[in-house]
Amino acid sequence: MKSVQQQGRTIAGWAAPSPEQLTNAGRIAEAWNRRDFETWIESFATDCEWYPSTVGAVEGGRTAIHGHEELRAYTRQVEEVWELFHVEIDDALRRGNLSLLLGRVRARGRVSGVETETPMFWLLAQNEHERTVWGKSFLDLDEALAAAAERETDST
Repeated sequence: MKSVQQQGRTIAGWAAPSPEQLTNAGRIAEAWNRRDFETWIESFATDCEWYPSTVGAVEGGRTAIHGHEELRAYTRQVEEVWELFHVEIDDALRRGNLSLLLGRVRARGRVSGVETETPMFWLLAQNEHERTVWGKSFLDLDEALAAAAERETDST
């Protein structure tokens, strides 16, 4: 992984995650990539709230996905739309209960066959068991950082 600092950008207040947290993030991304969606879903709390920047956003909405059953429906939608949907995590940062994952998604449309590679940023609020209770993916790092600041303000 090439860190944000190595890319010439410092993100104030964020620190490297523990080795265990970094390993866990990689394990969850790999589960997604091998289409082991149940392992990916188990990384979320049962009452989670997830806002993906893909699929629903492309179709004009960005409503929350709530709970494991809706996450399962989301993974079925991903399978229908994308022939390839590969997540790569390049860096991870931590501040309080928030994790910020920096990486990219390589995707190929099932119908169009068009392949893309898109920078992606995932902001996750996690509980004491390291389960995601709230998460949102972003196409822009500054938007992810603004959402983190807003999330922290809302929780104080």
